[in-house]
Amino acid sequence: MAQFFIRRPIVAMVIAIVTVVVGLVTLSRLPIAEYPTVSPTLIEATTTYRGAAVLRIDLHNVHIRAYIERNPKNHLAVIRAE
Repeated sequence: MAQFFIRRPIVAMVIAIVTVVVGLVTLSRLPIAEYPTVSPTLIEATTTYRGAAVLRIDLHNVHIRAYIERNPKNHLAVIRAE
């Protein structure tokens, strides 16, 4: 089967293009109720850093909500970003 497509690359390209076109047509006709549910991404990082006074997060071009919980007694910080 592979030899057929190696000898006739035009057939392989036509099949690929037809597959993409059919996929785009069916995607445009798919009702929103049929889309899969997507849960928001949640990132949690726990860090220990002895003597840390300031905890800073630098994220460029990312829109998130970050929550920082610090416990200075055991030098623990939990960062939750969603």
